[in-house]
Amino acid sequence: MSPINRLQYAVQSYQPTLLVIDPLRLATSEDLTDAKKVVPILERASRLQQENTKLGILLVHHLKKGQGDTQLCLKDDPREWIDRSFGSQALLAHVETIIGLEQGEERQYTLATVPRSYEPLIWALEKENGSERFAVAQPREQLTMWPTKLRQHWEELPQEFSWTVGKNIVGNSTLDRIIRKATPLLLTQDPKTKIFTKLPALN
Repeated sequence: MSPINRLQYAVQSYQPTLLVIDPLRLATSEDLTDAKKVVPILERASRLQQENTKLGILLVHHLKKGQGDTQLCLKDDPREWIDRSFGSQALLAHVETIIGLEQGEERQYTLATVPRSYEPLIWALEKENGSERFAVAQPREQLTMWPTKLRQHWEELPQEFSWTVGKNIVGNSTLDRIIRKATPLLLTQDPKTKIFTKLPALN
């Protein structure tokens, strides 16, 4: 019985709500360096989900090795970073969201998403002392994940501002992007006055 057929049998037997395939290559005997051979695996995984509509599937995949010290960092361009994995174009076309995780300095990590239908998330993570658990890093570290131009626009905004004030400073679309990226880790909004406030940690 092939690996994917064994998975199909297990899903039918146990009806799980989450299936984790780690790493993806264990689901097939094919060579994943050929992007065309990745698509059938994703299609079979999709059929597993169709048979069990409550099933979520997490595929764990790895980057190509031997990229050298000049490799692109995840925080700089998540989509380009993911393009360094085998079968990346097939993954981008067939999955709902790709999540990248990259280690930086000791116990410092970047987590970023390349989703289909919403703006990518880029978060700084750190491992808790004496543990292998990840925690969201402090607000100032989060800001280092932003593109340089967007950080400059953030600095232009006052400590407290309304939508109208912010729009007049950085423009409507830029303000909308900043608010979606900054809330709730970097920015709060008073539910009554609707005034936005930068978190004190950024002062």
